[in-house]
Amino acid sequence: MFEAQAPATPATPPVETLDPAEGRAPGCDGCDGCDEELGVPLTEAEVLAWVEQTPLSGDSAGLLMELDPAGFDDTGRVRLAAQLQRLENAVAGRKTAAVAAFAASQEPSEPDPETGEPPGPDFTDCAVAVALGMSQPAAQRIVTAARRLREFLPRTLAMMTAGDLGYYPALRVVEGAAELDAEGCRQLERLVLPKARGKAPGVLSRLVRKAVARIDAEALARRHRTARRNACLDITLDDGTDSGTGWVNGHGPVLEATVIRTAVEAWARAAKTAGDPRSLDELRWAALHDWSTRYLTGQHDGQLDSQHGHRPTSRGAPITVNIAVDLTTYLGLTTHPAEILGTGVLI
Repeated sequence: MFEAQAPATPATPPVETLDPAEGRAPGCDGCDGCDEELGVPLTEAEVLAWVEQTPLSGDSAGLLMELDPAGFDDTGRVRLAAQLQRLENAVAGRKTAAVAAFAASQEPSEPDPETGEPPGPDFTDCAVAVALGMSQPAAQRIVTAARRLREFLPRTLAMMTAGDLGYYPALRVVEGAAELDAEGCRQLERLVLPKARGKAPGVLSRLVRKAVARIDAEALARRHRTARRNACLDITLDDGTDSGTGWVNGHGPVLEATVIRTAVEAWARAAKTAGDPRSLDELRWAALHDWSTRYLTGQHDGQLDSQHGHRPTSRGAPITVNIAVDLTTYLGLTTHPAEILGTGVLI
């Protein structure tokens, strides 16, 4: 382990109070990697300290690339990694800006005023895919994000090129601003960017969601209404692998999902506290099974649930899960698998 330490006072970058004839100290070749006032090379620690306190440039990037991690202690290596992350952010920002500029030049023109012919197809994503060595869908996502950053989120793009914001955190801003107009995007940048530096993508995503909710409350309400309309639950009993595992997948309104998660977690932890030997993961699953079993048997807390009716029925008969087993297995003479009727699944 190591303890973070404040960087030492950086060496003074090149100054002009030197030999009037040369503008630098004797023996200096004019690079940024030495103390010209003294005419001696800076140590790697001094170079790193200087880079930490200066905006990224071609010179500072070159100096960073020459620093050897072996020349630092653990604290210095982490500081070096942080500056290399700045450099990576800046390179990603410049790449995004280049893609955005290329995409802007490739946007389809207006229909021909004389013939009315529509503009030709846009192959920007194909060209980017070839240039960057990636799939066409991945290139399409980059092009879409680059266009959005250039046209609606220029301060976010500028923060990337300065090295203060990585590509993936910037994507969270782009995704969060998807339903905002130009003015809404400007408000979002004013609210979020001052807090964005150094934030992980997930943390920044939460900040963006809160800001968007303030900017466009109706959009949030629309998303919740859409989530309710699109709610679904899918339970797969047989995925063809005979693994003995069923799958439950679904999505719905976040408030209702929160209620379900809270109830499942509370049930599982209460059972664990009461001495149930199963793991919490097993008990979370058991919570759903427990509710389902009690509902199908018409019981609540072990008693007949008269308030909510008796067992559910279909066409006048109780709803059941039927399992078929051969007679010899039932009598304990063999151990043949049983079958869940209606599913074809063996257990």
